[in-house]
Amino acid sequence: MHRTPALRTCLFVALLATSCTATRPTASPTPHPTAQPSPLAHEARVTAAGLTRFSDCGALTKALRTEALGEVTAYGLPGTSQPYLYGGRGAMVGGPVAYAAGAGGAMLDSAAGSAPVAAPMAAPAAAPAAPGFSGTNNQERNVDEPDIVKTNGTLMLMLRPNGGALEAVDVQGRPKLLQPLKVDLPQVSSLLLSGDRAVVLGQRYEAGHSVTTAEVYDVSDPSAMRHVRTFRIDGALLDARFVHGRILLVTQTEPLVRWSTPGGPVSQALALQRNRALIRTADAERWLPSVRVTPRLRSYRAQCDTAYHPAQRSGTSTTSIVTLDPDADAPTGDLTVVGGSSVMYASENALYLATTSWADQQAVDRGDNTRVTTQLHGFDITDPDKLTTLGSASVPGSLTDQYALSEDKGYLRVATTIGSPQPPTGEGAAPAPSDLSDNLVTVLTPKAGVLAKVGELRGLGRGERIYGVRFLGDVGYVVTFRTIDPLYAIDLSDPAHPTARGALHVTGYSSALFPLADGQLLGIGQSVGDHQQQLGAQAEVFDVKDLDAPSLTGKLVWPDAMSPAQDDHHALLWWAPKHLVVLPLQSYGPNGDAGAVVLKVGTGGSLTQTGRISGGHGPISRAVVVGDLLYSVTDGGLVVAPLDDVDSQTWLPFA
Repeated sequence: MHRTPALRTCLFVALLATSCTATRPTASPTPHPTAQPSPLAHEARVTAAGLTRFSDCGALTKALRTEALGEVTAYGLPGTSQPYLYGGRGAMVGGPVAYAAGAGGAMLDSAAGSAPVAAPMAAPAAAPAAPGFSGTNNQERNVDEPDIVKTNGTLMLMLRPNGGALEAVDVQGRPKLLQPLKVDLPQVSSLLLSGDRAVVLGQRYEAGHSVTTAEVYDVSDPSAMRHVRTFRIDGALLDARFVHGRILLVTQTEPLVRWSTPGGPVSQALALQRNRALIRTADAERWLPSVRVTPRLRSYRAQCDTAYHPAQRSGTSTTSIVTLDPDADAPTGDLTVVGGSSVMYASENALYLATTSWADQQAVDRGDNTRVTTQLHGFDITDPDKLTTLGSASVPGSLTDQYALSEDKGYLRVATTIGSPQPPTGEGAAPAPSDLSDNLVTVLTPKAGVLAKVGELRGLGRGERIYGVRFLGDVGYVVTFRTIDPLYAIDLSDPAHPTARGALHVTGYSSALFPLADGQLLGIGQSVGDHQQQLGAQAEVFDVKDLDAPSLTGKLVWPDAMSPAQDDHHALLWWAPKHLVVLPLQSYGPNGDAGAVVLKVGTGGSLTQTGRISGGHGPISRAVVVGDLLYSVTDGGLVVAPLDDVDSQTWLPFA
């Protein structure tokens, strides 16, 4: 999940259509980041660690009971104070059962100084899923991410806000709205599309705890879409991916216990005593999640011998990876790890979970950022029905979002910030030199059950923090920021010796980086004043063909505005065939509007605004290309325009 820096936490309501072109700076000399030790006091270092499989339910319950008894209060465990009304499972036909034979076997049955290099000719960030239409702006090729809009070139599906309906549009020729399908989910989050199956992912609150829901629909006949089945997985949804024909859902589950709380005749001491008794008698079913499937009314519970625990204390919540086949009526795989997670990343080959420990979070609350570490757990997903562990490690610092992680050729690259950044001029006291922030890239690889450190690069923007990261093959780009925005180009061709090759210093910052074509990189972020005040949304094009001399070739600024694409990569559309960018904008000025701008990237990297999509029908959340038409999605309908004449717009309202 993306952690939005305080600098960007503003509310915006509309678009201001003013734009301007900034002067073009040149690349500055490389600031010589090195792999030398950082002067940070109490410096955290990479620690390799493996996951250990529980031998049986007795070992699992003993370990979790011990952990819980050390944390429980009169109100239950931290984060689980609301009572859980146990009873849903026993009512399931057949009761809780292990998944037996199936396509993936038993459920949860798993084993556990370099040569010069040119920047790659970057592929489109959102490569067309097939000729003639755009796909979701995914991080990795062949790994689809859930989004609120999906299309296969003939049908476009959109989720209405607040879980109201699944809208369908026939996009063959002249667009035609079809009968919407009611979706009975209070918290709809996203959508996946696989062949003639659409899967709506959401959350609800059932019997006192969070439940992740996957609603499967048959869309083979778009005019008569129908519900097929529902998967209900204990826990809150962290994220999901569609890869190798399977949906990988990552959920987080708190212990399923109905806690006693003080009140009336129940004193704090008595409530604590009762909660301790509940923990001492809690069996494995209270600690591990279940998957319930309707209309078959069957329940599949995670097995104890496919649950793992890390070496360090990790609390009593669990994180589970559940594998679903959109065409099957039972889960095909599962793996559970004790502990929570905050970020998920997946390539075609591996899935990684990242978290900051509770102790580190408490240290941050005390103002100590120097001891913070990020725990990483890796899993082999080449066969999603038979998940296995790759290894674990603890790296210094904290992540920005999923883009701070990238796997390539078996190497995991991790970009983190450790320590306290220098505050804006005149705002707050500077940290001690020993606590001043540093930014680093760590390279890890699975080896003998752990994630072993291979290489490291430090010294990227001392006194600053990371705002944007993008790894592309053997190259990485890191944006750090305090008052200016250094873009670092990093050579990763030798994993043991990652090297900073060039740096470009420009004003403002880019929090999202998108590969374009012909060695170009697009940055979306904010123009910033001398005291870090936001001045407006900005888009920049960088020429990164020469890693030693990255340059700024185009820039536009929209005063008093922001773009959702700064934090939500799916909001941006890059249409490579016509070198067009569609960027939603929202203004926080007094006379602003909400809508989107259409930008043209020239062959030399120039950036010009060629049109605007009206925001008169509400903010634009997504833009999709099908054939020669551009579809801009709002909560109330679609703005449709020819790609070659985006000012000729037609409004297509939802019913």
